[in-house]
Amino acid sequence: MSQTSIAEDVVNELVRESTVCFLQLNSVDLAIQLTLEDYTIFRQIELTEYIDDLFNLKSNYGIPALSRFRELVNREMFWVVNEVCSEHNLVKRSKIIKQFIKVARMYISLHCISCVPFVSILKYVW
Repeated sequence: MSQTSIAEDVVNELVRESTVCFLQLNSVDLAIQLTLEDYTIFRQIELTEYIDDLFNLKSNYGIPALSRFRELVNREMFWVVNEVCSEHNLVKRSKIIKQFIKVARMYISLHCISCVPFVSILKYVW
């Protein structure tokens, strides 16, 4: 099998085109996608996981889905903080915050159960 080499400028162009900026994402589509991913894990949580966690019970089953859901929510919150704080340009930073507010509003309209931490971060901005 022979390999074809791609010119350096073509590779750079492909990399540049494949990179997507947060501000380029549609807020409605983003909220829907996040909600679907959150719900996929949320629906796997067994009722006993809540009880075991609440009362610090050590069952054989444990709290695997609840732990995955917690990790997901923490990752999403870190993502919000990271996107906002890593932008040094104040105009772009304000646009990022505005974009997250749009996503949060859509989350609320979708009645997303996991959006509470996400929205609570942004309520201070509203």
